[in-house]
Amino acid sequence: MTNKLKKIKFKTPKEYYNEAIRYYKNAKEKLKEAPVEYNRYQDLKPVREACGTCYLAVLLALDGYFFQRGVKQDKLPTSTKEVWDYLDKYLVHNGIIENAFQNAYEILHVWGYYRGAGNIHVVKAGFENAKIVIDTITKNKI
Repeated sequence: MTNKLKKIKFKTPKEYYNEAIRYYKNAKEKLKEAPVEYNRYQDLKPVREACGTCYLAVLLALDGYFFQRGVKQDKLPTSTKEVWDYLDKYLVHNGIIENAFQNAYEILHVWGYYRGAGNIHVVKAGFENAKIVIDTITKNKI
């Protein structure tokens, strides 16, 4: 028996946006589990989980945006390079989103999730950049 992972597919961009917001809120709650001392998270496991979940929230919001712009679900980006290609093609060069995505990728995905960043200011900056992307795309304030 083979288990194949399937990408989450929703019927409308709004469903992607709602899921992105849900992931973001879950990530914020997970981050609260990590004790802080001297401006550092003392337990990096919940921090890494929170950063990974928050970055996934950004990707879900972008998937919803690309889907709204006419990209078929089976053609949604599956790599960071593809996300950048799609941003160049569909975003009409919105520097706010592009820079916030770059920051979210570096801080949340690379430093937070993979490297286990413990500095609260760095992690919070990643969350703020994720919020910028999600708020701008969904036109909601989370």
